[in-house]
Amino acid sequence: MMLATLPTQARTHNYDITVSDDLRQVHVQAELDGAAVLRARQGRSRRLHSATTCEGKPLDARRNRIDPNGATCLRYTHSLEAVDERFSPADVLTTTTSEWLWLPRFEDNASVNIRVHLPEGINAHLPFDQAGDHYVLRASPGSSRGLALFGRFASTQIVLPDTQLRASLIGAHGQEQKLTRWLTAAAMDVWQIGERFPNPQASVVVVDVPGSTGEAVPFGHVIRDGSEMVRFFVQAQSREAALLGDWTATHEFAHLLLPYVREKWISEGFASYYQNVLLARRGVYSEAEAWRRLTHAFARAREIDNPPSPNDTEHDEFWRVRMLIYWSGAALALMADTAWRAQDDTSLDAALARLGRCCLPSPDTWSGQALFSRLDALNGAPRLRALYDRYADSPGLPPVETLYPALGIRTDGSRITLDDAAPLAAVRRAIMGRE
Repeated sequence: MMLATLPTQARTHNYDITVSDDLRQVHVQAELDGAAVLRARQGRSRRLHSATTCEGKPLDARRNRIDPNGATCLRYTHSLEAVDERFSPADVLTTTTSEWLWLPRFEDNASVNIRVHLPEGINAHLPFDQAGDHYVLRASPGSSRGLALFGRFASTQIVLPDTQLRASLIGAHGQEQKLTRWLTAAAMDVWQIGERFPNPQASVVVVDVPGSTGEAVPFGHVIRDGSEMVRFFVQAQSREAALLGDWTATHEFAHLLLPYVREKWISEGFASYYQNVLLARRGVYSEAEAWRRLTHAFARAREIDNPPSPNDTEHDEFWRVRMLIYWSGAALALMADTAWRAQDDTSLDAALARLGRCCLPSPDTWSGQALFSRLDALNGAPRLRALYDRYADSPGLPPVETLYPALGIRTDGSRITLDDAAPLAAVRRAIMGRE
């Protein structure tokens, strides 16, 4: 008689991290669920000040690894090196956990419980899920570098119907309420797709960069190393209307509607599509203005000489092909959304809402084919994968303008006219939330 194979119990490792009073070092105690070599993705063993067992026996730390020599309780001290110093005030240290957090190799469903001990008056923002009095680190795609911030800064909550996202505001003294309202409005844009925020454990960091540009929000990006983090650089003194009218926060939060996708043109394109759609639904843009912005961006993407295919944009000079990177995926999103709404009684919104419920946040890196096949299956109507197979390796922008006559979009230079008598005018209005 054959015995059933019992599932392997997931390993859980426990870490205690103490930050020194001068914010120059971390003292780490790691209690491992089984002896394991520790590594940091960007770690350098020469930056370790010490590495011992919990009984004080020195451990071999070289070749960017700490060998436990059979021990399951380890201690090490590591210096904290600042990153992005020009974007942080003097009383805030921004570091990357990929240098100083040395971990065992992640197995399926493994996790690390992390408790942090801080000097009095010092706050921390760490790229891990919060769970009561500690953090939990699980496997992630590891894109970019996970950031950890220590210092004196304000913390706030972005309150959504189903969760509260934690946010830290760096250098934005006296602007906390205004910035919280702006972040909440942008997060609610994305929440309304399926009435669920795609990752309730995501966190936000806002850094004030006064006088950097004339824009209220010069830059934002998503980090998926550890728990998902969205970081914005803002001019905190900007008028609230300027913040609320800026598309950057909605674009970055919209990235979280997808897992980490290998093809940048897909993730950027879907976020670019939704930055226009969602700001129209909020009333920041009129329907005509949202369509004008989309069609203008598509036209600029078509102006590229000798364009590569979307999949080949990664091999070209970014600034030459950036409009294809940001708008090829938007073209496919619009083409699929229109087809689903017109022929299948569903939508891209519905597919993404189902993806969020089944699969997000995801620890994996997805291919475009896998993502589009899953979205098609979730909607019960194949649209996106066929579009990918047809256009992902074809030069230039997918022919999104072929939809315009049926949708009732007429272009004359930079002017847009909307025809409500067109066959798919109702679909066009529904996309922007007017019906």
